Amino acid sequence: INCAHHPAQMPNVTDLKSAGIAVSLEQLFAALSKHMLIRLQQWQMGKGFAAIRGDWLDACSGVGHPIRVRLPTQELTGKFENIDDKGHLMLRLADGRIETIAAGEVFGLGPGAQREMAR
Repeated sequence: INCAHHPAQMPNVTDLKSAGIAVSLEQLFAALSKHMLIRLQQWQMGKGFAAIRGDWLDACSGVGHPIRVRLPTQELTGKFENIDDKGHLMLRLADGRIETIAAGEVFGLGPGAQREMAR
């Protein structure tokens, strides 16, 4: 996580300060540590991934929106359908099939892409 600076030569990278969030490394680490402890306690109490998945989906604004996923051998474009019970991204492709993705780089697409995919 970039707090105050980011590499200028990387157009898709930013930092918290540029987004209007002033935070020190120490403050960020303290907040992340606190929330990680909460998640570990959830896990240890037997709630496992299901509780984390539910919380994550509740906070997510991208479900149903177009995304692009870069994999080692290909790129896929589709709609962010869901997260399965194993934590895999479920991507609905243009032909209606669901592709389950365990790992990849995910990029949001702008509003114009959503109109394009609806065609």
